[in-house]
This record gives sequence, C-alpha cells and structure tokens, in this order.
Amino acid sequence: FQTLQDEIKALPIDLLNVQDWLCLNDILNWNGLLHSGYVSREKAVDLAITQGKENPKKKDILKTALKAALDRNNKTLIDEFLGNLKKICPDAIDVRELESCCELMNGNLETFRQKWPHPASTAEHSFRKYINHKTVGIVGPGYYSEDHLDNTRDFDVHVRINWRNNATDNTVNPKKTKIDVTLYNAHSARLMLTKPSISEHLQELDFCLIRRQNSNFQHTNNSRFAIRKISEYPGSLYKSLNAIPAMLFDCILNGSSRVKIYNADFYSRNKHHHAGYRNTESHIDNLRPKLRNLQPVMANHDLIGQIKMMRNLANKSIIELDARLSEVILSWSDQNYISTVFSNLISNLKNESKHGS
Repeated sequence: FQTLQDEIKALPIDLLNVQDWLCLNDILNWNGLLHSGYVSREKAVDLAITQGKENPKKKDILKTALKAALDRNNKTLIDEFLGNLKKICPDAIDVRELESCCELMNGNLETFRQKWPHPASTAEHSFRKYINHKTVGIVGPGYYSEDHLDNTRDFDVHVRINWRNNATDNTVNPKKTKIDVTLYNAHSARLMLTKPSISEHLQELDFCLIRRQNSNFQHTNNSRFAIRKISEYPGSLYKSLNAIPAMLFDCILNGSSRVKIYNADFYSRNKHHHAGYRNTESHIDNLRPKLRNLQPVMANHDLIGQIKMMRNLANKSIIELDARLSEVILSWSDQNYISTVFSNLISNLKNESKHGS
C-alpha cells in the first residue's frame, strides 16, 4: 500500500484536473485503499488552490478554490478567493451562500445568518421560531450504551437521526430519553412510506426533517408534526455531508443557542451503528465495518471533508462533542482517522477469512 501512496504523491499535480483527482480518490476509497485516496484528495485541494490564485476572474474555478480554502481552514486564502468572487458576481446566489459559510467558519454566527441569501418559507419560519435560542442535542446512530442518552435530557430539543419508531431501534428507552425531531435521509424517507400508517409512527414528534423533496412523504403532514426540508451546507469541496453535520448546520442557521452531538464516531469503531439501524431484525449483526457496508457511505459523502468542517466548528466553540467524538475530531489527525477506519476494515477482513464467511 505504501508504494501506491508514494507513486501517487510523485505524480505531477497538473497530470489530472481537480475533478479527476477527486474521482481517483473515489475509485481508491471504493476499493479500500483509503490512504492512497487521501493522497489523491489532497492533490485535488492543492490544485484547486493553485488554480484559484492563477484565475482570479473565473467564477467556477474560484468557487472550487474557495471550497478548498475552507477545507484547509486558511483564512487568508478564504478572504482572497471570496473577495475575487464578489468582484465579478457579488449578487449571485451561490456566491452569497459561500459568503455566509465563510462567516460561519470564522465564528460570526449572526452575520452568517443575516447573509444567508434564501428567504424563509412558511415551514422554515415555523422551525426557526421553534428552535431559536434553544439548546439542541443531536443523537447519532452509533453503537453505544444507554448511558450516553442520560445527558441529552438537559437539552430543549432532542434530535434523532433516521428514527423509525420500531422494535429494532433498541437504543431508545422512553424512560430515559425524549425525541422531538428526526432527520430522514432519502432511503429512510422511502422506508417510512412502507409503514402501515406513517402519521401514526410520527405522532410523538414536533418536526420531521428531510433532505430531499418527497411529495408522497410530505403529504403525510398533519397538525401534530410538521415536515420540512433542511437547508444544506454549500461549502463542501464535493459530495454532501452525512446527516449529523447536515443537521447541525441547519440548527445553527436557524438560531439554536447550543448544539451538542452524541453517539457518533463516523465509522471509527468496530461497529458503525446500533443493531437494527439498517436491518429490520435487531438480532442480525451485519454492521461491522465490512468494505461493502462502507462503500455506499463513501460514494455519497466525503468523510475527511466533514471531519474537517466539524473540527473547525468545535475549535471555535460553535458546536460541542461528546467524549468519543471529541477524541476523533479534535485529537486525531486526518491520517490517524483514516488509519483507524482502514485498520477496522482489515481486521474484519482477516476475521472473515478465518471463519470462511
């Protein structure tokens, strides 16, 4: 593996364009070569920054360069690329979105909210009124004990990711926790439509949030709970965020006073999720970090990019992390994180070989 990494490092940066370096990152990650993928990703970031400096009047190049600068958390480059973008297209919605993201990453929360260019819909006004100045605890689907849930009772709003209100979600103890809001990805939204009565399953919630418009799902709306599409973070170099960082961005945008994440370690443990999260049978344990389980995640999300984004927000005290996630994001380097995910994959592969599974 080290030979491949060294060979990719030795390649001239202009051999590929930015998108092709990122495509190579995808190919390598898909095949479990995470360290080599990281090298390719860093080549893409370096090239994007270089091209941004060389092309101060080309919007698309500057947008990619600005996202690369946000990825590196380099304020000097952020200011340079954003300044050039505002010179050539100050009123463009996508530029104004990125400008607001820059304010967020600089820790200027009120300016970030004021500069967000999209007028609030009726549903957004309702959610903003609901969450403004409130504390929010976001509980992820990681593999954990119920002790993690005790601390979340002190928050005004308790968010669960892809909550399905079924027997397989054995992490929920009604005596220990409450659930006010859930965020569904597209897969979970489709799954919930197969329930006999989706409204019945959602009666305990105040809000049901989604990431993609789904007319069939949204027709289940009633007076007890509201369905709303969240605002997505536009500053990622490529791909979308996982549900948890996407949710925290939306909470911050809509005025929450405090956001803390529990029970999420972003694939850095030997088990990625609690039993039943992806299965309908809670006793089925196929959630170990097999490569085929991680491939769909890497196909849709940039694991390193979102770690960097949350690290920046945590370092500026904009978000809080539980002990495990704090270790992963604040104490580990990017390479350490990749090595841990990779080691878990290799360990599982060896165990499968031993048992012939």
